[in-house]
Amino acid sequence: MPQMGLMTWKLAVAALALLFSACGASVAQEMMAEEYIGKFTVYNVEGRAALADEGGAILYTNEDDPPLTARCLDACARNWPPATAIPADAGFQDFGIIVRPDGVRQWTYKGHPLYRSVLDARPGDSRALGIDGLWYVVRIKAHFMP
Repeated sequence: MPQMGLMTWKLAVAALALLFSACGASVAQEMMAEEYIGKFTVYNVEGRAALADEGGAILYTNEDDPPLTARCLDACARNWPPATAIPADAGFQDFGIIVRPDGVRQWTYKGHPLYRSVLDARPGDSRALGIDGLWYVVRIKAHFMP
């Protein structure tokens, strides 16, 4: 490797290290999660990793939904909007896509339909956790940078 290239590479590594230390763990967590699972990201909710969409909205499942079936429709879906997939999206690893009775394509994780909550105003909010004893954040294995 030419000397100039090696110096540029060392500066890039030093800049990334500075970025991670200056911006805090949340930026590092999001960057690492994006590399790990692509379309989604991960936030720390109550000390554990929780799945979120690419905009940072925490994703929930409903215990009443059978696998690969969305029952949260109409009025329910106004409070719990489905995590929608665009036509170009395709499932990968543990992530799949179902077509709801209303024709909307919805993401699933390990067969469970994914939803957002209208109660969550900012990225990483999880105000809807445990509502009605049915709604839970999606826990995912992830390693947070200290």
